[in-house]
Amino acid sequence: MDLRGVARLWPVAVAYLLFAAGYIAYITFLSAYLAAHHASVTQVALTWALLGLAAIAAPALWSRPIHTWPGGKALAVLSAAAAVALLSAAPTVVTGSAIGYGATFLSVPAAITTLVRKAIPPRDLTGALAAFTVVFAAGQTAGPYLAGGLADHYGTGATLAWTAALCITGAALSLVIRSATLRPAGPPAPI
Repeated sequence: MDLRGVARLWPVAVAYLLFAAGYIAYITFLSAYLAAHHASVTQVALTWALLGLAAIAAPALWSRPIHTWPGGKALAVLSAAAAVALLSAAPTVVTGSAIGYGATFLSVPAAITTLVRKAIPPRDLTGALAAFTVVFAAGQTAGPYLAGGLADHYGTGATLAWTAALCITGAALSLVIRSATLRPAGPPAPI
């Protein structure tokens, strides 16, 4: 595998790592956050149901932007959605955040796959996607661990701040991903 193409994608990899750490912390601590804010059982159930329904709708919402928006724009928008709940603990804001989260979190891996496919020659695609899967797994491992430490010391509100910081940083980094970065390095692979 030619590592030059993968090395050019370092902003995509870092954004993916940050999103993975943030999104898994969000979903890990959502019920604890709701309980800490005295949410009723009905609100918790409604929040999770709406999150799930939004996840079902996500492919229809994001398929076109993922494939047509330039550079990392779709990834930036997708990564920023999980930070909405930091604005307020009001039930409507948290519910809106869960809907935004549900409508985006399954689409980020699709956006990453599309970005990698644009940048990596077909002969190197399997190895590159494997590398990005390892990056995602590292984020999923670190995110809840670090968020749990924050929750132990500062309360469950700190987990949403952690989620927001990671996802917003990933979103900002995604904005620097330009279409030129995504062009395959070298000549196309022979068929």
